[in-house]
Amino acid sequence: MIKGKSEENSNRLEKWFEFTQKLYCTLDLDQASRIALDIVLQFTGMQRGMLLTKENGNSFRFRHAQNQEGRTLRQEQFPSTETLLNKVCQQASPVHQQQESGEVKTILCIPFV
Repeated sequence: MIKGKSEENSNRLEKWFEFTQKLYCTLDLDQASRIALDIVLQFTGMQRGMLLTKENGNSFRFRHAQNQEGRTLRQEQFPSTETLLNKVCQQASPVHQQQESGEVKTILCIPFV
């Protein structure tokens, strides 16, 4: 059976509602980071993600990284991200890049304000 558009939208709204409930139930930034990244990976279908927070100036603090299955990853498991992060900070808008070579083919970086 093929899912209808309204059923897909309903499922997305339900996931979004679950996400906001989980997020509102915690005051811990690290736990909130994990919840947010988990939901972003579910919505985008990306294989893995990393969440950083902007500190003073243009420095960033690594918060959490994981794959689609929820396995925690280390910051070192991601290719160099410094240039991309600086570009996102300057533009204050999402950056999407396609790469020809390497393990990672598509990069999406979204600033949350």
